[in-house]
Amino acid sequence: MDQHSGVVLAGGLSSRMGRDKSQLEWNGESLLQHSYKVLAASYCHYIYVSNNRGEGIQDRYLECGPLGGIDATLSQMSNQGWLTVLPVDMPLIDTYQLKQLQTFASETGKACYFKNHFLPCVLPVNETVKDYLKQQLENQGDFRVKGLLSFVHAVEIEPVETISLMNTNTPEEWESAIQVRQEYKKENQYVRS
Repeated sequence: MDQHSGVVLAGGLSSRMGRDKSQLEWNGESLLQHSYKVLAASYCHYIYVSNNRGEGIQDRYLECGPLGGIDATLSQMSNQGWLTVLPVDMPLIDTYQLKQLQTFASETGKACYFKNHFLPCVLPVNETVKDYLKQQLENQGDFRVKGLLSFVHAVEIEPVETISLMNTNTPEEWESAIQVRQEYKKENQYVRS
């Protein structure tokens, strides 16, 4: 298996949520802690946290969305292996899904993401990607994750399931995620962690 590192993107403004998403409680721990543990249980040997409100890697280019956090993380890394990018606001994501992406990247040598979901994704760690990000961020270019994935010719793969890819940006989406978790418990199903 190639070298894999991971980053939890937790530097967003959380404006639609109305409070810091990384500090929301999920199964007795903060969402940031939960996301970190999910990455730690995958093939990642080292995990970074991109967070502009405290400890972690600070964005070099502010208010640029996920690309700002990806850029800041890659700037700390040597040019080898892969970076698994996980936003903090995906509480239902599991290690199995991340390993699916990581295995695909290692076996094919291609960046990847799940169909209809640009995050999480696995990106190559190299100077070409770093230069692309710098150019986009310095010149007010394309700040979309989709643009980055297109640039690296990322492959879209089918997820085993889609419910775990649920994103929680608003209080309503957060409540929906809690409800999904409770439904799994009621049905005596195990949500992989």
